[in-house]
Amino acid sequence: EIEKNINTVNLKISCERDIFINARPLALKRSFENVIQNGLVYGKNVKVNAQKGNNRAIVTIEDDGPGIPEEQYKNVLKPFFRLDKSRSLNKSGVGLGLAIVEDVINSHGGNVQMGKSSLNGLEVKITLPFWFFLIFLFLLVVFEQFFSKPQIHPLKQVQVYSLFYFF
Repeated sequence: EIEKNINTVNLKISCERDIFINARPLALKRSFENVIQNGLVYGKNVKVNAQKGNNRAIVTIEDDGPGIPEEQYKNVLKPFFRLDKSRSLNKSGVGLGLAIVEDVINSHGGNVQMGKSSLNGLEVKITLPFWFFLIFLFLLVVFEQFFSKPQIHPLKQVQVYSLFYFF
């Protein structure tokens, strides 16, 4: 899906087919696309690898751009933060992309980590639990049975997807 949307020879994707997660597909897809697009804007090549970890899916997105200084990793996840205003004048965006990515990934029970990539640019590692939301949704349904007026919760739109679906 993402590979079709971005459509560039500079994007290499490797994804195990048997990784299943609970996800809000549109939000998760946009998060992956945001990180990949950032890599293509600031670098020339992007490599994506999705694999199974211990009870977690691990998606690693690497680029060959200038990277981000280690002391700025936390800052770039803050809303409206721009790393280098003068360097970014010709780049679109207002500094919300990575903040939204982190929020979406956290809402899925995952986390975002940054580091130096094997391509000498930025590495963004996203980890997502396999069954976090399934347990949460079960508890939500049980809890709502005790109320006469059940409420619709947006997390009920979560479904099980193969991680391969996104790439």
